[in-house]
Amino acid sequence: MLNSRKLRVSAFFSPLRLTARKKNYVDLVVKIKNLSEEKQLVSFDAVLPSKVDVAFDETGLNKAVEQKVGWIEPGEEKEVSVRLWGSVTTSPCECPVELHVFSHYLNYNKVLGRLSKRIVLRVV
Repeated sequence: MLNSRKLRVSAFFSPLRLTARKKNYVDLVVKIKNLSEEKQLVSFDAVLPSKVDVAFDETGLNKAVEQKVGWIEPGEEKEVSVRLWGSVTTSPCECPVELHVFSHYLNYNKVLGRLSKRIVLRVV
C-alpha cells in the first residue's frame, strides 16, 4: 500500500452534480501532490459500477479509465481531469467512483504502491 504521507490525493466534480435523463457531462478533477523528498511517477484509474448509466465516454460503454499523470517533483501538485457522461437513460442516483492512485518504479510496468479513494457523484 502506498504511504499516504508520500502523496496527497483529492478529487471533486465540476460541476458538482450530473443532470439525470439528459446527455451531458461532469469533470472528475483529481489533484495529486507529492509530499516525499523524491520525484514520483504516478498514474491513476477510476472505475464506475456496471449497473449505472454513467460512463467515461459518450457512448456509455467505458466504465473504467486509466490516466498516466507522469513524474511529480517533490512538493509539486498536478491536476488531471476525466470526463464522466450521462445519457437520456441515466436515472437519479448516487454513483460511487473508485479511484486508485499508483506510484511506479522507473516506468509504468512496475507498481511501488497504491492509494485508494471512493467518491460519490450525485445524479439529480
